[in-house]
Amino acid sequence: MLKTIDILLGVSVVMLIVSLCVTVLTQAVTRIRETGGKKLLEGMTDLLQQIDPGLPNEIAGKIATALLRHPLVSEGAKRLGTTIHREEFTGLLLELGAGIVPKDLQANVTPDVQQAVTKMLRDHGIDNPEQILENVRGMALHLERSNPELANNVRFSRALMEEVSGKLVGKVNAWFDPVIDRVSARFTATAHQVTVVCSVLVALALQLDVVGLVNRLSVDPALRQSLVEQAMTLTDDQKQGGDTDQITRLEELTGQSRAELQDLVQIGVVTLPGRDWVSNWGLCWGAATVGGTQRECRPRVNPIGVILSALLLSLGAPFWYNALKNLVRLRSIVAGKDDQQRQARQTSQPTDGAPGPSGTASSTSSDTAPSQAVAGERGILG
Repeated sequence: MLKTIDILLGVSVVMLIVSLCVTVLTQAVTRIRETGGKKLLEGMTDLLQQIDPGLPNEIAGKIATALLRHPLVSEGAKRLGTTIHREEFTGLLLELGAGIVPKDLQANVTPDVQQAVTKMLRDHGIDNPEQILENVRGMALHLERSNPELANNVRFSRALMEEVSGKLVGKVNAWFDPVIDRVSARFTATAHQVTVVCSVLVALALQLDVVGLVNRLSVDPALRQSLVEQAMTLTDDQKQGGDTDQITRLEELTGQSRAELQDLVQIGVVTLPGRDWVSNWGLCWGAATVGGTQRECRPRVNPIGVILSALLLSLGAPFWYNALKNLVRLRSIVAGKDDQQRQARQTSQPTDGAPGPSGTASSTSSDTAPSQAVAGERGILG
């Protein structure tokens, strides 16, 4: 039982380390492609058309782009923002209607966009957005003085509900959260697709064969023990400080993943691209002989094992981190039970050698037998 758990621990350690590399690659791809910003742009476009059904899709997209590239929302360098709050959305919409446009945003706010925002606000009972903004700021300041314990977003939200037309605020408050939920679902689905692709690429690049790994762990106690010790190290902070945030811990592990990946290369669990990497696929790279020795060019990697590894990596680093913690906890329980059973076997042994043919135990006292049996099994001559 303990050996099986150790094999699972070894597999979980390898999958966690490699899946952290997949996570880094996935984050890089989604950031370069601005996946989060584009999904939020789609959501804000839908929200604007829900508020004003007569708004053309092209104009709604331009308004949403202006909102997400606002300096308070954008992630910099003309990148679309990936987060916008409900109060920010309403406040920035009022600023656009009032003609308050930052210098970096003026190229995005064309006259047709300005006219569309002004018309939308007017249709919802806001004829003077600049004055409304002044009233909102004044109300927020009043709430800060009278209720300093309130958070800034709570004060601003109350001020908006007090000063802005109920028609506009009602629509925004009713539709904003459902739209954001759909945006999150779309982003998660897209990110998972990217994760699957990255998992396949990483598994192929590292020649990670989970079937071969399990076989090797079952016959190599040194490797098994090494990975078990690494598992204890990876979960050590979690055991010492039970309130360690999982995301924070995963970020720390991501920073260590490069060194840990090098350790996996050294023990031969994964292979980095090179001469050996090519020959493991059964291909010849370079000369057929090296140092007078004929090179082997036969496949050593099981494609099925690599594909299975890619599927397991696509489960993500949080899954493998939780699995690792649970297996470490289970191992400690099983190891404790094994110790208890071993001690029970030791204390049940007879003190005067094997029982006679009649089967009568040779011990004479139940109080002294356990200590004598333990002493005898430890090799202490009485």
